[in-house]
Amino acid sequence: MSRRRVVITGVGPVAPNGTGKEPFWDALVAGRSGISAVKGFDATVFPCQVAGQVDDFDTEPYIEARHARRMARFSQLAVVAARLAEADSGLDAIPGAEAARRGVCLGVSQNALDLLERGFEQFMKQGGRKASPLLAGAAFPHAAAAEIAIACGCQGPVSTISAGCASGASAVGSAYEEIRAGRADVMYTGGADGSVTPFALAAMCAARMLPRTEEGEDPAQVSRPFDGSRRGGVYAEGAGVVVLESLDHAVSRRARIYGEIVGYGANAEAHAMIEFAGDDSFLERSMRVALAAGRLLTTDVDYISAHGPSDGCDLQETRAIKAVFGAHAYNLAISSIKSMIGNPLSAAGPLQLISAALALERQKVP
Repeated sequence: MSRRRVVITGVGPVAPNGTGKEPFWDALVAGRSGISAVKGFDATVFPCQVAGQVDDFDTEPYIEARHARRMARFSQLAVVAARLAEADSGLDAIPGAEAARRGVCLGVSQNALDLLERGFEQFMKQGGRKASPLLAGAAFPHAAAAEIAIACGCQGPVSTISAGCASGASAVGSAYEEIRAGRADVMYTGGADGSVTPFALAAMCAARMLPRTEEGEDPAQVSRPFDGSRRGGVYAEGAGVVVLESLDHAVSRRARIYGEIVGYGANAEAHAMIEFAGDDSFLERSMRVALAAGRLLTTDVDYISAHGPSDGCDLQETRAIKAVFGAHAYNLAISSIKSMIGNPLSAAGPLQLISAALALERQKVP
């Protein structure tokens, strides 16, 4: 059986600098950052006191209020992003008879730290008889994907991918393969993380992964991808979900198409948990595999939406791009939206995919 073509028909960004397609895009092209002083808890005891948090977030139009209160933050972000992508694609008007051909593949890195922190605190203070019943389901890593399946009526393949910051991008790759292989016509895919919590921030600071806050520094200027004076990355939350469809399915319902996914590549550096490897070969391999899968020449590429999470990776990406693209590297447009959203872990790749899809549609690079 021939492999099917896969296209993007809906986007749902929930980011620190904007929720929904137009607010997110407007912030990107204006260079408006969503990074600010940490809200919701006292972060003055930590070396880093800034983060990317979703401030304009309202679950009410998308999730019944009582149910939303029983969900972890990452699940709330994921469901809102999925509902935005669904509406953007027009799939909310498709009859339920297609439910078995719709699936979900979501990337998750930190999952329900907000619920777990509160639940453990309650358990340690009051004992096992007072353990929170929410932890029996809402704190599972798979909870967000399951909530999307319930909210959007997806009865096809539903799965969760956990691969650190690459979780969301890896989930998109897996969803792409589900459609290519004919196991689904539609996939809701991307990533979500809602872990800007006291314990998580303390752990990231202890690992020296975040920049120390300096007196008088503008939080919006702390995340500076590819800047020589950069001091590290900025922790963030968010969700990005896209709707993927087989080309035939999208054309049959006259859907608007942002673009086609023609290939992807994934490799590990197999070096250390939080340290960068000394060479960039794993990044080179990933790009070469993606180009080969899409049957693309290096000169076919015009724009790269770079990861740009921190100093070391900035250098790795720069060297790997030059190694793969050679002289053409100097003709490429390259940018990282982490200057405006920080690093929302598993949501980073999907939000970059959304920004790239909008850049392609609108012929403008943020």
